[in-house]
Amino acid sequence: MNNPEYVVFLGAGASCSEGAPTQSEIFFRAFTLKLHSKRDPSNHLKKYFKYFWGIDVDSRSLDKIVFPTFEEALGMLELAKIRGEAFKGYYSTANNNQIAHTIEDLIYLIAETLKHTLKRNIYHARLVSNVIESVLLKCCFVSLNYDILMDNALISIADKCDIDYGVDFINFTQIGNEEDKWKRPIPERAVGLLKIHGSLNWLYCPVCNQIKITPQEKGVTYIERNAEGRIYKCDTCRGAFTPILIPPTYYKNMSNYFISSIWHKAELALMSCKKIIFCGYSLPDADMHIKYLLKRGVLNRKKEQPEIIVINGHRKKKDEEKKAEKLRYVRLFGDSIDYSNYSFEEFAEKPDLYLK
Repeated sequence: MNNPEYVVFLGAGASCSEGAPTQSEIFFRAFTLKLHSKRDPSNHLKKYFKYFWGIDVDSRSLDKIVFPTFEEALGMLELAKIRGEAFKGYYSTANNNQIAHTIEDLIYLIAETLKHTLKRNIYHARLVSNVIESVLLKCCFVSLNYDILMDNALISIADKCDIDYGVDFINFTQIGNEEDKWKRPIPERAVGLLKIHGSLNWLYCPVCNQIKITPQEKGVTYIERNAEGRIYKCDTCRGAFTPILIPPTYYKNMSNYFISSIWHKAELALMSCKKIIFCGYSLPDADMHIKYLLKRGVLNRKKEQPEIIVINGHRKKKDEEKKAEKLRYVRLFGDSIDYSNYSFEEFAEKPDLYLK
């Protein structure tokens, strides 16, 4: 991946345009589809929501329940795990391993939810197909999402470019099944796709310290399960893969080597680009790590400051939301930002408005 001129951030709003649930809708969609029963034989999630939030996830009136956000549900347990503390009752000290199990089940639940709700890829595909090829090779996409929408959109134009994720996959040197083939990107035709929170098509082996990609497939949802006839194990040691998914909480563990490497490459891209375009991203308060990354990338530059463009409009967005969101961007970058009313869908149709 060469030094890009354009860095395009893809937030949750970009995925919502394709049918992904918002953070406030995740649990309603998951429990309505009964996805919690797929890989939770010990009922950690049922017990957690009943004990911690007073919610019966098997209720027939889920539409009347006020669920916590995914960040709240996971953040409480992440903080208890970090502090080595527990809660009276189900999460007492004697059963503190239950906290780790519930955290794991919550992460798998969002993976299953995205797998079942994302059935289309319209606007990501239109975006990459509408960008002039010469401009596309000057772009770097920084995705804050786990889904593989942009991955598959770029794969669909594989005759024009290679995807550079910023890490070396075991697939480069050790090919297993035919569908697992993945070649090292050629620098001259590489488009960066830096997924700084991990991805549903990445599998990590903590024994070998290697990472595998499952092209066009959400491999995380197959780890150690045989419901669809496929179990992923490490190609080298046959050990159990684990997902690399950084949860949306204040307490992010960024110690994984591959995630750290990707964050570093994102910082380098921010230091060299001419424009930073935020698509479907509201710059929430919880994303202090993102703000830190952006500050380092913008301040530690030899070049002049990049142009900042925010594209996060939609018809149902209230004026108060817009005002609060713009203020967050102004606090971080100053008042010279271009705060657009365009939606991600409109940007996908006419990317030449900003990518020229």
